[in-house]
Amino acid sequence: RRVFEEILAENPDDVNAMYHVGTTYVLEEIELDKAEGLFKRYLASDIRPDQPTRAMAHWRLGMVYDLRGETDLAAVHLGKAVELDPDNREFRATLDALGEK
Repeated sequence: RRVFEEILAENPDDVNAMYHVGTTYVLEEIELDKAEGLFKRYLASDIRPDQPTRAMAHWRLGMVYDLRGETDLAAVHLGKAVELDPDNREFRATLDALGEK
C-alpha cells in the first residue's frame, strides 16, 4: 500500500495508484471516504486497456458503500459492474451477497 500511496502523493493523477490505493483501503476496511474519492476520480479518468476496468472500479466502489452500510449506492455500483462485465462471477457474487443482507 505504501508504495502506491507514495506514487499517488508524487503524481495525484496516476490512475493505477488511485485504483490500487483505493482497493487496499477497501480490503483493509480503512479510509473509506478516501477510497470513495479515489474510485470516483478513477472512473472519471481516461482508462487504458492495460489498467483495471471500469467494471472493477464500480465493483470496488460498491464495496465501499456496502462497508459503510449504504446499500442503495452499493447496489447501483455493483449492478453497474455486473452490467459492464456480466460474466464476472465475483461481481455477481458480491451483488448477490448484498441482496441477502
